[in-house]
Amino acid sequence: MVANTGKGLENTAAATTIGIERYHPRLIINQGTSGGHVPFLGIRVLSNNITNHGEYDPTTAKNCQAFVEKVVRAYISALPE
Repeated sequence: MVANTGKGLENTAAATTIGIERYHPRLIINQGTSGGHVPFLGIRVLSNNITNHGEYDPTTAKNCQAFVEKVVRAYISALPE
């Protein structure tokens, strides 16, 4: 299931709840940009930080650097030449 919920936690929560009740997924991936989508850069930012339900923790980025680097390298290697 893919849902474009638009702005707001309420929309996201509602769509997620409906998706869980209807499809019983094994995994949920939620991506939000908070206005940070910049198409002309040609990149996407990966993060493991949660700021809506807690205080921002800057150590999270350091802890997932190796994973992010691996994903970015795989993405770059898959780009057409």
